[in-house]
Order: sequence, then C-alpha cells, then structure tokens
Amino acid sequence: MQVWLLVAYYSPQELSLQRNPKKERPGVEQAKDAHSFVAKLPSKYALDLAPSRWIWYPAERTLSNTFILFRNDFDLASEVETTQGWILGDSRYLLEVNGQRIQWGPPPADPRYAEADPIDVSDQLKKGKNVIGATVLYHGFGDGTWPTGKPGFILRLDIVMKNGEEIQIVTDQSWLCHLARSWKPGQYKRWYLRAMQEEFDA
Repeated sequence: MQVWLLVAYYSPQELSLQRNPKKERPGVEQAKDAHSFVAKLPSKYALDLAPSRWIWYPAERTLSNTFILFRNDFDLASEVETTQGWILGDSRYLLEVNGQRIQWGPPPADPRYAEADPIDVSDQLKKGKNVIGATVLYHGFGDGTWPTGKPGFILRLDIVMKNGEEIQIVTDQSWLCHLARSWKPGQYKRWYLRAMQEEFDA
C-alpha cells in the first residue's frame, strides 16, 4: 500500500535558490523576495516562476540519495493548443506526463545559481483528466561532478487550449508526494556515476 502526502513548501524567505547571500557575483543583483527564482541577473535574463513554490516531502531531515515521487492531477476542458513551462529539481528529476517519459534534468550547475529547464508537453496533454508526475532524487552531498544544494522541486506550466482558455499548473501545497521505496534513503552510491541499489519485491 502506498501512502501519498501533501507536500511541504518553502516559506517566502526560503524560496530563493540563493544559497549564500554573503558571496556575490560581480554585476549580479541578489534575490530579495519570493518572486526571485535565482540571484537576479540583468532583467533580460531574469526568470520569474511565481506563483510556483519549491516543494518537498514533509520531513525534518532528508538523507542522502533520497527519491521522492510527486503527482498532480488536473482536468482540461478542451484540446491543447500550446504549452510553455519550466522545471527544476535538486538534485535530479525525471518528468512524466500521462505515463509518458518526457525528460531528465537538470544539467550540472552551481546550486546558488541553478537554471530551470524548459518544457513543452503540448503533445502529451489531452482533453479530460491529465497527470503530471516527477521522480526527484536528492544527492545530499557534493562530489567532483555535482555540488550539493537544498532538496526541492519546482514547476510552472502555462497551457493555452483550443477554446481560448488559459490555465497555469504550478507546484504548491496541492501536490501529492510519496517517499519512494524502491531506493532506500541514505544508502551509498555504487560508483561515481551514482548508480543506486534498487530494491523490489518479486
């Protein structure tokens, strides 16, 4: 039996990905509010994902190599015309829409100045019920190929339907989450490429 929980979300003070405000990059304005996704670059490069929030499993501590499953169901009244979205998971994510694997990410980056990945799921969404799912892995520590950050998942998806209606899917407290049992939290990596020990009940 799987038990799904409502997610925990970061407060406005914690929302920014800016990990260390004392260290500033030359010419870069630092994030100051909940609408700041990363330390603010010049306006033409800035990315605002509000009203999306960083969400995570409701726990006081996250062990290294923890996998969390996220899920959001929603209905569309019409066929989809276009979609545009952004997604980021710390440390890694796998995105699925209606059971179809969409993409992995993000590429390695400095966690103080992380970059969200663009997504287009126009072909995967349909009229009626839709499901967005994500498997997010938190490494929990840095190594030679990946710096450590803070566990979290954020997504914003803008949908334009053929009937002219527009809706927005954002990560917030309405999402469900589940601690994956296929990978035991806190276990070691098998090698430097992070192959995990997977457990299953045959």
